[in-house]
Order: sequence, then C-alpha cells, then structure tokens
Amino acid sequence: MWIVVCTVQSKETAEQMGKFLEEAGLLFKIRPLAASQETENPCYEVLVPESEAEQAHIVLIDNNM
Repeated sequence: MWIVVCTVQSKETAEQMGKFLEEAGLLFKIRPLAASQETENPCYEVLVPESEAEQAHIVLIDNNM
C-alpha cells in the first residue's frame, strides 16, 4: 500500500524530493491532487510504500525538505 509522505505546491519540488528518495534507494510516486488539477498550479503528493514511510521521512528531513 502506498502512503502520502508529503504534499507540495509545485511539480519541481515533488521531483526534487523524488530524487532524494531515489538516491536513498526508496520507491516513490508523484501524483497531482485531483481537486487542484484544474488550477494553474496544482499541488502534488509524494507517495512511498507504507513499509518505507519512516525512512522516507528521515531522508526528506535530512535534505531539508
């Protein structure tokens, strides 16, 4: 099961978080929030497998995200 570890306001930030997660060997997904898809600047969720959520939080905190 996938779990949201962060919601951000730009695709670039979500992709940067994904880069840090990938470098740490973690799986991730990025998806736009359905409610915000019609706006100019939709928000994005960063998801990881539930079993990797704690490690993902540590990676993001260590990288000042």
